[in-house]
Amino acid sequence: MKASATRLGLALAVLVFSHSALSLDPSTAITQYHQNVWGEGDGLPQGSVQAITQTRDGYLWVGTRDGLGRFDGVKFTVFHTENSPGLESNDIRAFHEDRLGQLWIGTFNGGVSRFFQGKFTCYRSQDGLPGNGLLDIYEDSQGNLWMGTWNGLARYRDGKFVAYSVADGLAGPSVFSICEDGQGRLWLGTSGGVNWFSQGRFKPCALPDGWLNTPVRKVYVDRNGVLWMGSFGSGLARLENGKYTGYSTKNGLPDDRVRDVYQDTDGNLWIATWGGLGRLANDKISSYTKQDGLPHYRVEALYEDQEKSLWIGTHGGGLAQLRDARLKVYTSREGLVNNFTKCVFAGRDGALWIGTDGGGLSRYQDGRFANYTTENGLPSNFILTIGEDRGGNVWFGSGQPAALCTLDRDGHFTSYTRSQGFPIQHRTRTVFGDREGNLWVGGSGGGLCRYRAGAFSVYSTLEGPPSNLIRVIAQDREGNLWVGTNDGLCRYQNGKLTVFTTRDGLAHNAVYSIYEDAQGALWFGTQRGLSRYRGGKFTAYTPHNGPLQNVIFQILEDDRQNLWMSSNRGIFSLAKQAVEDFDLGRIQTLPCVAYGLADGMKSTQCEGGTQSAGCRSKDGRLWFPTVNGLVVIDPKAITRNLRPPPVLIEQVYAGNQSFDPLLPAKLPPSAHELRFYFTALSLAAPEKVRFQYKLEGLDDQWVDAETRRTAVYNQLPPGNYEFRVRACNNDGVWNESGAAFAFSLAPQFYRTTWFYCFGAATILIAAWGFHHRRMKLAHDKFSLVLAERSRIARELHDTLAQGFAGIGFQLEAVAAKLTEAPAQAQQHLKVALQMVRHSLAEARRSVMNLRSASLDNGDLGNALVETARQMMADKPVDVQLKIRTPTRPLPPKIENNLLRIGQEAITNSLKYAHAEKICIELDYQEQGVAMRIQDDGQGFDLPRLTAANGAHFGLLGMHERARQMGARFDVRSQPGRGTEVLVEVPVGPNHSRTDYDQA
Repeated sequence: MKASATRLGLALAVLVFSHSALSLDPSTAITQYHQNVWGEGDGLPQGSVQAITQTRDGYLWVGTRDGLGRFDGVKFTVFHTENSPGLESNDIRAFHEDRLGQLWIGTFNGGVSRFFQGKFTCYRSQDGLPGNGLLDIYEDSQGNLWMGTWNGLARYRDGKFVAYSVADGLAGPSVFSICEDGQGRLWLGTSGGVNWFSQGRFKPCALPDGWLNTPVRKVYVDRNGVLWMGSFGSGLARLENGKYTGYSTKNGLPDDRVRDVYQDTDGNLWIATWGGLGRLANDKISSYTKQDGLPHYRVEALYEDQEKSLWIGTHGGGLAQLRDARLKVYTSREGLVNNFTKCVFAGRDGALWIGTDGGGLSRYQDGRFANYTTENGLPSNFILTIGEDRGGNVWFGSGQPAALCTLDRDGHFTSYTRSQGFPIQHRTRTVFGDREGNLWVGGSGGGLCRYRAGAFSVYSTLEGPPSNLIRVIAQDREGNLWVGTNDGLCRYQNGKLTVFTTRDGLAHNAVYSIYEDAQGALWFGTQRGLSRYRGGKFTAYTPHNGPLQNVIFQILEDDRQNLWMSSNRGIFSLAKQAVEDFDLGRIQTLPCVAYGLADGMKSTQCEGGTQSAGCRSKDGRLWFPTVNGLVVIDPKAITRNLRPPPVLIEQVYAGNQSFDPLLPAKLPPSAHELRFYFTALSLAAPEKVRFQYKLEGLDDQWVDAETRRTAVYNQLPPGNYEFRVRACNNDGVWNESGAAFAFSLAPQFYRTTWFYCFGAATILIAAWGFHHRRMKLAHDKFSLVLAERSRIARELHDTLAQGFAGIGFQLEAVAAKLTEAPAQAQQHLKVALQMVRHSLAEARRSVMNLRSASLDNGDLGNALVETARQMMADKPVDVQLKIRTPTRPLPPKIENNLLRIGQEAITNSLKYAHAEKICIELDYQEQGVAMRIQDDGQGFDLPRLTAANGAHFGLLGMHERARQMGARFDVRSQPGRGTEVLVEVPVGPNHSRTDYDQA
């Protein structure tokens, strides 16, 4: 639905603006129309074009003998049986676009195909056609579709065919052409004559004299209701008010074998024949044949497009286009003596004089050329300059040899050459007559010459001109003489010579043309742009200021105050008001309008460097010489093309995958490269169509593509986009709405929302995990440090504290014995000293986490007894050791921990409990070892002690050591009943010291 609406919008735009296009002026010679030709080398499917039409979207369809072409003005898109299912033959004979926008294509032997929404559907004889060979297709005012075939006529309506044959009244079995008149009658050109069909009946039509049994290949009703019949062998006939008028080669028809008839918008009746193209205008037939420039003498098909160009299908010569160009060219076909024109001059009598390069001289007046050469008295056929004196005499300057001549009223030339005292040495480049009656002449060598009263006087570089190469001479309104040379500009004012160069503001020293406008400003065309002299000041305008050309051969002005300039790259115009705006800074560049091949010139190389390189005739037309004809421009007749070109996006590719440009699309994440192919359907001057495009969602500004019809984007981020393209025609009229293609680009999985969420969650989890691990490592490190600190504290407590306690007991004994028994006191001091040494050694071992020295020289039981002995001093304490089973080796850490627990228990018994009896019991069981230490001391209330002060450090140390061994630890005590410490360590009989150490 959207595709149909888009096509309809394009069609409406075409219809609205079609009136502004150029049409074919009947007064213009066919040879002066601008012609373009396309052949197989340009993409045409095949050189024989048999059918042409333009669909409402602006495409031109061309049917050939070997394929169907769709043309946008630049390229052909080719359809044939191999790439287009539903097209059953490549031999295309007829076209028609119906009111629904469906294109019907008649083929030679493959039935009729319908093209709609990009698909072909074929109908053949089995579908109701009388035959598979189609010759013409026509839709009548009632919507019936009529098809002429080799085997009869068919009517198509509501999806059904109805066939008609000779048995139904047809004049002949083959129906070549169909049309309808203003009364609703259907006219049929057949192999046996002409029928008209009305109210379900066929009626015969009488033919012109001599047309008996003549196949009628074309029937056509013009806008005036006149019926035209084209026969194959008897020429053309017009049926009006019941009377026939015949046209044949005797009346100027190129050939009597007529293939097609077509009336254009301007009323020209075009006739396609097998001998060329004919045009009937104002009851006169003019022909256009292969000798005139037609690509082939056999013409098969005619069609006028929406921009009023005439399209011509030829038999083997390809496709031709004729259009009324803005610039007309006169060549030898129109009577010009030679196409290589050098100068043109408009005389006061209205005659136009044209000098050529080697061909002589032409005089154009009242639409006719009169030619002159050396055979008519010219001194040379190389006429380089033309001028006129005060008396109205026209003078001609030549080269090869350099000479000056004039044509008297009797038609005789009077010449002045070197032998007659003519001073120019090589080429005569300029002739100018001033208001005082002097004739000024310049050229290559010889300086500036003045001819007066039959004598020449010379002003060379010695007299003031900066160069002897003189190109142009002019006189301003104040009577000053201006001379353009190759090395500067001269002004003769009141007998005084002033030379101006680039130092004075001139654009270049080589001056080619001089023009004074109505406001008194002098304009100079130079070798490097344009200069203006106003108010005693020069202003230069060069190609840096806009699309000016470097070399400006001539400057003219039209009635609208536009300057027209010729160059070696075409002709261009510039509004004087635009120059003023540029000077005031209102615009940044000079808006020149260029004219070239697309506007009708046969060559963009204008001629100049001599006077006059262009002129304005009395009717306001402007004339410029070129290397291929004389160009004429009528500024008043140039109208702006107001028809904006329909714009279409033809193809969209994402990688190698194509998408329908008329439907929104969802592109896959793999679409790294997007290619857009677009066109604008302006067939009048497609080479001047300009494009701009923008990708909404990425581009902020329009991208200027110039004439390029493709756009490529790479590595787009995911999102929603709309590609827009617009175009302007040859006059800069933009189709602002253009065409658009909306699409979304899906992100890669790693750029989707869920992936972002997953990634964010993963990062958060990883961060949390990292933080948790880091905290755990810190905690573990802290725990290790804390554990080590606790271990050292326990070891210090179990070594130094216990040692100091023992030392304290010894010192108390020393204090008690020092007076009564000095010898015993000394013995206690020795023991105390040993204990100090032992405690320090034990402390060092504890810090280094080494085995206690007490275990190095004995087993666990003896070490515990030795500890008690050292701490008792002279106290009467009974220490008993009970070993219930034979001892066996224990892992060092277990043995050391049991020792420290035992030492703490013994120390507490002696220091706090004041026990008199300590029992140490070791039980080496099969699955473990148990250590029990009991005393008969004063005991304590364990829950109460714990609640009041927290666990005692000694008890905590014993608990921690038991936990490290995986042992069961139990303390039992009551006040006055002593204390029991029990440790049970699970140690199997197969555990060795080495195994435990490795573990």
